[in-house]
Amino acid sequence: MNKPLLISTYTVQKSKFISELYKIDAELEIENIISNIKQNHLKANHICYCAILHKDVVIKHDKEVGSPGNILYNILHYNNYNSHLLVTIRYFGGIKLGVGGVIKAFKKSATSCIEKSKVEENK
Repeated sequence: MNKPLLISTYTVQKSKFISELYKIDAELEIENIISNIKQNHLKANHICYCAILHKDVVIKHDKEVGSPGNILYNILHYNNYNSHLLVTIRYFGGIKLGVGGVIKAFKKSATSCIEKSKVEENK
């Protein structure tokens, strides 16, 4: 079972965004990881992700506004992460953030996770 390399949490207006970064070697791992996340976060409103495995890309928005899977892709791609899966889990806090607010929240949560990864690599 894959465990996340790193986890970061970001909260804005009562909505909670949890980002997890995984190292992956095969596409089957993506399905297994997402299945486990869904079991562990039954009350999550959205589970969005992007995986880059060699030259293949898998993006899922999970019906969230603002195409957050693309945001996750841009973060992985910009930081040269290959063979990685970046997942952001959203718990809706009751206050609508709007498209711009959702985009910013996904970006902050996922970027924080990647920044933690870079700190760990430099240790």
